[in-house]
Amino acid sequence: MGHLPRPRRTSPGAHHHRCGDGGCPGGRDCDGAHCQAPDRPVFDAQPWWNTYLTYAHISGGWYDTDLGVRASTPVQLRHTSRLDRTGIYGWGYMPEFTDLATGYRFRLLHLRPQHPWATDVGRVYPAGYIVGLSGGDTHDADMLTYSTGQHLCIQTLRSYREAFPSGVDACR
Repeated sequence: MGHLPRPRRTSPGAHHHRCGDGGCPGGRDCDGAHCQAPDRPVFDAQPWWNTYLTYAHISGGWYDTDLGVRASTPVQLRHTSRLDRTGIYGWGYMPEFTDLATGYRFRLLHLRPQHPWATDVGRVYPAGYIVGLSGGDTHDADMLTYSTGQHLCIQTLRSYREAFPSGVDACR
């Protein structure tokens, strides 16, 4: 099973210490040209928390919200989060996290089960970490096709916009 590289991190602003010929101060990593700060994730994938909602209802006490995210979109964590549970279900791979910035639990549904990159239960994954690819459906889970996951579904115990308000996050 392949893994995506961990997200790069960079400091804000245009003033980066050049490090091509030497080390970086303060425990920073060198990307080959500039020092990268460890506290600012790079959000290279679509910020799904800012996309439009296509469907919402409550199922088993969870707010079940479908988002306008195309299939095969890398799905990243908005905030540093702890993986609480994981598994394959009828519509794909479903990791359940606790967002350590807000304390809210959430589940990501309709992820392709062939690409689960957050699998270590109890591990804390950093903001910007790619969890998997959107678009998992019953065909991917070796079941009869009765659902398509050409979107991303998020389940929360609070309303979706309370748990994931739109906005800009601290990233490059």
